[in-house]
Amino acid sequence: MCTRNLSLHYRFLHRAVCTHILPKAGGFDEVTHVEAYTMYHLITGKRINVPFLIINHMHAIHDRENARLGYSNIITKILHFFRIDLTGEINHPLQSVDKLGKGTLGRMGFKKHKRLGT
Repeated sequence: MCTRNLSLHYRFLHRAVCTHILPKAGGFDEVTHVEAYTMYHLITGKRINVPFLIINHMHAIHDRENARLGYSNIITKILHFFRIDLTGEINHPLQSVDKLGKGTLGRMGFKKHKRLGT
């Protein structure tokens, strides 16, 4: 399924799923089965085993060549919390594709409305 066939709210939800729950690199035009499954549970309010989903996603990423580490920001925060020495590790700042900006929101169909003064 293509995201252009989704309503604006579901496109935004899909983007959130792809960047925060099941992070991936690359395009966001296609909705995978796992993403659709996750969105279905979020929309309907049905329970979902998020740790199991995350572990399976990390396992799937591990099997790919040249894949980016999912959940790296969260893992780094956990390591900092437990005062793990990260000396010698290379810091990679967020890339522009990881940021949700005005251009991305515009491509998703969001429009800026002027606020009415009161």
